[in-house]
Amino acid sequence: MRVLLAGQTYGPRNGPGVFTRNLARGLVVSGHEVTVAVPAGQLRSSERNDAGVRVCEVRGVTLAPLYPDVMVSLGSIRAAERILRERRPDLVHVQDHYPLSRAFVRAASIPIVATNHFVPENITAQTWFGRVGPLRRAFDRFSWKLVKDVLNAAAIVTSPTATAAAILTRHGVSPQVRVISCGVDTKRFTPRPEHHDGIVAIYVGRLDRDKDVETLVEAIWRCDGVRLVIAGRGRQERHLRKSDRVIFKGFVADEELPQLLRSADFFAIAGRAELQSIATLEAMACGLGARHSRSQRRAVSTRRRCRRRARDRTTHRSQRVLGSDVACQPRDRRASRPLKHCASVREALCRGVVRRRARQDWSARPIRCRCPSTSDESRSPKCRAAGAR
Repeated sequence: MRVLLAGQTYGPRNGPGVFTRNLARGLVVSGHEVTVAVPAGQLRSSERNDAGVRVCEVRGVTLAPLYPDVMVSLGSIRAAERILRERRPDLVHVQDHYPLSRAFVRAASIPIVATNHFVPENITAQTWFGRVGPLRRAFDRFSWKLVKDVLNAAAIVTSPTATAAAILTRHGVSPQVRVISCGVDTKRFTPRPEHHDGIVAIYVGRLDRDKDVETLVEAIWRCDGVRLVIAGRGRQERHLRKSDRVIFKGFVADEELPQLLRSADFFAIAGRAELQSIATLEAMACGLGARHSRSQRRAVSTRRRCRRRARDRTTHRSQRVLGSDVACQPRDRRASRPLKHCASVREALCRGVVRRRARQDWSARPIRCRCPSTSDESRSPKCRAAGAR
């Protein structure tokens, strides 16, 4: 079968790009002929081959200097018609609602499959109008209208989690939404214990505001004896490098990522705009437990999907560190939302530290949690039992 995938990114730039690349390569291995169409960051169209996948980069421009990693295609309709005429696909699979994907939906006269990876928080968290309530709500309504126009034109709509599917249905997507996980390559990501000193948390992904890595760094700083390894790049990198408790790896190649994940004790993620975190799936396939904030969207991703797929691969080491993959929520409901979010991440990490140290003879070194809580009840029971402050 000849399959054409259209989207905004291809490759390890972000989650949808990783999903598109993994899907395209998997289809090629299965014997299909795959073409991927994405915007380019230059005014000339080009083609290249990636492991048997023909990648067509449509001419476009970047939104530099504000957003240099965002590409906008030019002449999308003509480019879509040309690629459809040359490649003659049997099926078109669009990954988003942006101009190039919309052009393929309009130009194609063959069945269309659409997958949604988008929530408005991915954009509003990184822009100034996201902090203005009326503007943010207006942008949310406009964004969901664009998403609905593309998805309603598809024969089949897929989404990575049941919660994400319910969100689409609630916003007026008429086709039945099928839940299909992003998946993980369990041949590459396998548990192999790596020996190291201390307790190491790891985060893999973009370093942008919607990922809320700053909250994760703050939580790590308030837990004694924990180091944080960050693999990724983004607009927040320069600001985050000021912390002396964080080890930055920068961009990590695909072949090095499994070994890097195995070198940590647990995977930590603080962003609240996740439909399904591919990095979390890969970490749990390597035997790591996941520490995350209490978020409805990622709770489905981590607790149901990841744990179900990686249950048999969870090593004794990650069980000893974490015990439970559900974050602890502070009891002080009067606290502000950012404080509650930071506290839930911090206390989740502290619980992991307590469980790890309980297995070792660290009696000479007291376990301390520097949670700046206003009352003892707002700290987790594990932290209070360990003699926090």
